[in-house]
Amino acid sequence: MPYESAPFVRRLAARLLDLVFCLLLTFFVAIPVGILLVPVTLLTTEAHEAVIYGIAAWLCYFIAYVGLEVFLLIRRDGQTLGDSRGKTPSPA
Repeated sequence: MPYESAPFVRRLAARLLDLVFCLLLTFFVAIPVGILLVPVTLLTTEAHEAVIYGIAAWLCYFIAYVGLEVFLLIRRDGQTLGDSRGKTPSPA
């Protein structure tokens, strides 16, 4: 069975939906990261404070993105792209 990609609009909508959920998850991840960030910001000078906040924001986004991808892989039974290669589809 040859692999056929989904239409462009469907793939774009899926990526935009992933982005929205990832940004929402970023705010939930920011709470524990913010708690861990307080001692770090107390130990640094004001000159480096903006850099630390920037790194923490990107870390939150990265954790949210990886968490979303892991969730989607578990939901799809490890299938990333294409057809299931003979597997029966799992109920969604």
